[in-house]
Amino acid sequence: MTDQERAELIERCGKSMFVTATAAHVEAGQSRNGGWSEDQLCLLGVEWPPPKGWKAFVVGRRLPGTTLAAFIRLRDAHLPPVPDLLDVIDGEG
Repeated sequence: MTDQERAELIERCGKSMFVTATAAHVEAGQSRNGGWSEDQLCLLGVEWPPPKGWKAFVVGRRLPGTTLAAFIRLRDAHLPPVPDLLDVIDGEG
């Protein structure tokens, strides 16, 4: 999923009172390392550590649009920032 597609999904969710969660929502919240944070899963009502089948539990549930938007926005919040490639090349990163 591209950053633009993710931004559009966040915007659509934020404008809707309730949204049926889809696999695309779950994918949009996945971090660059391939996982999800405890804070994200808490928003969806999933315990930590996540049990087997948690995605199936989420997909199809009606959730507040703002909750799904927050879930997606948090996708990399638990990870250190990625250094800017040009700063690394210049020896600043």
